[in-house]
Amino acid sequence: MENLKLIAIDETRYWDDDTQKIAGTIYTVYLYNPNSVTHCCELTPSYCMYEVGVFPINTPEDDDECESFLDLMTENSNFDAIYMHCSDVKSYEQYDTGFPPFNPEEDSGEEDDYIQDIITDEINANGIAENFAFHVYNSKII
Repeated sequence: MENLKLIAIDETRYWDDDTQKIAGTIYTVYLYNPNSVTHCCELTPSYCMYEVGVFPINTPEDDDECESFLDLMTENSNFDAIYMHCSDVKSYEQYDTGFPPFNPEEDSGEEDDYIQDIITDEINANGIAENFAFHVYNSKII
């Protein structure tokens, strides 16, 4: 069974012009289970994608302005699960998190709680998503 994976999607176009001017490029990082697909009222399979975070490439230099800017971006994120066709997801660079998918026989609680714990306690706490977003950006400009 494959581990949970991350992808980073350039979603700059969904932000207002002022935010785009400051941030330059804005990536949203998503976590998904490559072993589990859903059919959303269609034949094409989709992955359930959990938003991990939003990462601007540029931020204001002033610490207070930077903190306000990042807070504003976080407030405007939905952090809800979305569904995306598997073929589209596979077209993005993948990052293997090293975390196994939820296993109801071994893991306690619900799958959504398991995913949120990995996002909060491991991926964001250790800067994995942010580093991956910058890696994707840098690989596109080289």
